[in-house]
Formats: sequence, C-alpha cells, structure tokens
Amino acid sequence: MSEAYPLRWPPGQPRTRPERRQAADIEVSFPVAQRRVMYEVNLLHGRGPVLSLNLPRGPDGQPLEAYHDNPPDDSGAALYFNLEGERYCVACDRWHRVEDNVQAVAHTLETLRRLQRIGGFDLVRQALKGFRSAHVPGEPESWWNVLGVAFDAPLHAAEAAYRRLVLTAHPDRGGSAEAMMRLNDAIREAREALKDTSMQRTAPGRSDAR
Repeated sequence: MSEAYPLRWPPGQPRTRPERRQAADIEVSFPVAQRRVMYEVNLLHGRGPVLSLNLPRGPDGQPLEAYHDNPPDDSGAALYFNLEGERYCVACDRWHRVEDNVQAVAHTLETLRRLQRIGGFDLVRQALKGFRSAHVPGEPESWWNVLGVAFDAPLHAAEAAYRRLVLTAHPDRGGSAEAMMRLNDAIREAREALKDTSMQRTAPGRSDAR
C-alpha cells in the first residue's frame, strides 16, 4: 500500500468540523488499524491502494514518535483505490485520532464486502457511487494503478489486466464510458512505455539459458 502525506481529502466530500469530532468508543493502535484497512481492501480486490493521512511516517510505515506528543489538527484518513476499472476514495474524519479514522475506513470496506456477498458486485457498484474519485488529488494517475498491476509489470500482464477489466468497465456490461476511457488511456500508455522491453524479450535468437 502506498502512502500520501499530507492528507489529500477527496474533492466534493464534506468535512467534519473539528469541534464535532468525537472520541471513538473502542480505540485501536495505528499498526492494528493499518493492517485492518490493508486486509479489507485486499479482500475487496481493490488495486493500487493509497492511504493518505496528515501524519508523517518513518521507513517502517509507522508514525514518527513526535506524533504521540503532537497529533495533527486534521485527523482525517482517505483511502484511494481502483476497483473494476473505476477509482474510488473512502474517507473519514469523524474521530479525534488518525488511527480511529483509518479503522472506520476499514469498517466501511468490510460493509461493502458484505454487500458483495448478498447482492454481488452490482450492489457494491451502486453503494460506491458516492465514493468515486478521479485520482489522488495533486498526483497524476498512473497506468499501472488504473490497470491494477505492479509499476514494473511486463506488457503481457498489463494486457491481461486490461482484458479482464473491460468485462465490467464497458458500458454494455454495466460500466461507463468514463471507465472505458480511463482503461483505454492506461493501456495505450502501458503499450508505449513497455513496447521496447517487450520487443527485447521476444527478439529472434534471444536465449535466457544460463
């Protein structure tokens, strides 16, 4: 899971005024909340997740020690991810502590998974309409995030991901013209970026034997 600092709140989503934020009934530690949100987004099959917080973290991904003595004024949490060719953001700033808002995002994803078990992905897509977001504000959207593959994925993996996502993103299959445009732009960028490496791998006479 990637990180984005400082917090980049999704445009159009309302904010909770600081004086209206509350203490959570059950407080969790940051590592627990972080693992939980990663677990839930993976089970939902979300791709390219980016967790944006107003919280500087060290190389181990945990908050710097100063956080406990001086927590940020804005405790919101925003999780951006791709799902079936669309980009979404689930965000929460109801609670005083950052980790409690991360936990709330995880609970939201868990609820979406329950909907998926009850009514399939069509029901999840309806529930997610209010969470649509073009990309992490301030950052260009990469082709590998749109396709849900690693940034160093080979061209055949990008092509396979594109073919899979088209099955649900195409307007004739319940998707949208916007989703198809994003996928088409992403695969075009992937083909342009990876064509040289693909040709090298398939060049006549090339052997990988050692």
